[in-house]
Amino acid sequence: MSPPDAISAMSHFVCWLDQQYKKEGMREDLPALMAAGYRTSSRTVIETGGVPARVRSHVDRVERYLREYTR
Repeated sequence: MSPPDAISAMSHFVCWLDQQYKKEGMREDLPALMAAGYRTSSRTVIETGGVPARVRSHVDRVERYLREYTR
């Protein structure tokens, strides 16, 4: 797989995650939900009603990177 293919596939997956969460009424803190869903699964995030404790450290790291990149 080439980087363009991988980037395209990842962006499609993240957009799909966004739609799954919005269908469930989960509209707050979407970046954290995206990171959690990418790390575990959308089903786990939805059933938990947010970020599962077992992926919290990963989500915190992703959010830290996001803050650094968006300064």
